[in-house]
Parts: sequence; C-alpha cells; structure tokens
Amino acid sequence: MSNTLAIDVRGTAKTYRGGIQALRGVDLRVERGEIFGLLGPNGAGKSTLVKIFMTVIKPSVSEGTLLGKPIGHKPIATYPNTLACLAI
Repeated sequence: MSNTLAIDVRGTAKTYRGGIQALRGVDLRVERGEIFGLLGPNGAGKSTLVKIFMTVIKPSVSEGTLLGKPIGHKPIATYPNTLACLAI
C-alpha cells in the first residue's frame, strides 16, 4: 500500500442475508488527486461500494485503505472535502 493512493482496496465483497452478493472481489486503486468515475449497470454494486467507503455498511470481506486508513476505520465525514467524487 502506498501513501500516494487515496483508495487502495482488494477483494472487497458484500453478501447480504439470503446469500445475495452485491459485490464480489472488487479491486480498486485511485491515486491522490486523480479523478475517476464509478460506472456500471443497475445492480452492479456501485452504491454498495460507496456505502462501504463511507462506513454506512460493513464489507463482508475487504483489505486495503481509504486515505491511508484501513477500510471501515471511521466515517468519511471526518475527511471534509477530500473525497468529493464519492458524493457526486
């Protein structure tokens, strides 16, 4: 993991009750200052991934960091103006 990465996650997965898999093995690396888009069809897991980043929900499995902190460390609201792309 590098300090130049804003987002560095590997193997992120979310399975809801009943075995519904919203995410399956998502890997994502975004450099600090980089602009990126999170695109996909309905039901692809985009909102689930953003909710995991914002600590609204917990991943079933995830390894990595968000702004240098472990995934799920604390709400993204404690990082004002640093991940504006997630709020758009």
